[in-house]
Amino acid sequence: MVFTVPEELRVMFYRNRDWLKDLSDKAAEVIQYWYREKGRKRGYEVGAIAVIHTFGRDLKFNPHVHVLVTEGAIDKNKIWKGVGFIPYEYLRKAWQKVLLDWLKQKYPESTRIKEQINRLYKQYQKGFYVYAERRMKSAKGAAKYIGRYLARPAIAEYRILEYDGERVRFWYEDHETHERKEEEL
Repeated sequence: MVFTVPEELRVMFYRNRDWLKDLSDKAAEVIQYWYREKGRKRGYEVGAIAVIHTFGRDLKFNPHVHVLVTEGAIDKNKIWKGVGFIPYEYLRKAWQKVLLDWLKQKYPESTRIKEQINRLYKQYQKGFYVYAERRMKSAKGAAKYIGRYLARPAIAEYRILEYDGERVRFWYEDHETHERKEEEL
């Protein structure tokens, strides 16, 4: 799963880098809550690995959390139970609520923050974007995926088109249009 931060909030994380750790905690909170509610009497404990990224394909500041989640949980008797997928609608709405409640706690007296939170609820009526479609078919595939996100540089060398010692020109695939775009920084 990938939990994204809407563009309107990114500057706050840019200015407060120590908040980035909270992003992974909040994504885990969304997942753990669903499992606990689903198996309230069974005492489910889910497995999750979270990795924070601070950049998008275009290398602009874009904090988001990649999370690998088990498709089941261990119950209070230490028995594995398959639980299946978490509903997409829940993920989006819960991520929005957890993130905005957290922001409200950071600035409890700020009228400006309360107004921004209200705007974000109106603007993102379906919740904040969470990508949760792909299913890992093997432990090896899961390890390869998470390893790529733990150890990868901001940009793969093959995407660099030109570098003169001061400026770099590279390409990336736009998420929305799937077109190849070039950028120079």
